[in-house]
Amino acid sequence: MGVQPIRRPGRFDLRLQVWYRLPDDGRWRRGSTHDVSATGALIQTSDACSAGEPIAIVIELPTAGCLVGRGRVVRALAAGASVTFAVAVDRFRLERRAAVSTSAAESSNGACPRGDLRVISHPSPPHYPF
Repeated sequence: MGVQPIRRPGRFDLRLQVWYRLPDDGRWRRGSTHDVSATGALIQTSDACSAGEPIAIVIELPTAGCLVGRGRVVRALAAGASVTFAVAVDRFRLERRAAVSTSAAESSNGACPRGDLRVISHPSPPHYPF
């Protein structure tokens, strides 16, 4: 009996709007997903981030919900004005869009989830300040 290969979770080729926030930045940034799996997402944006950084993300679903999660950036690649980075998330929660609604007026690039931010901003350890 041989060793079974480790299988990665299925990836879904989905182009969805995403907001993310890094720990030292109080504003939400916008991007779009390239693909999504049960354990993370590949995100394209114009803002730089570094591998290893903790991150909070909200992915808007085509239905009336959002995937909400926290994790870390596992790799980032800049190509001109575009940045693509992979996020590893322990787990996503499904939240109603009414709990995490959007507004284009509250940050410099037009991205800011608002509403009941307790879904992403509950108390956390000092090294993970969001």
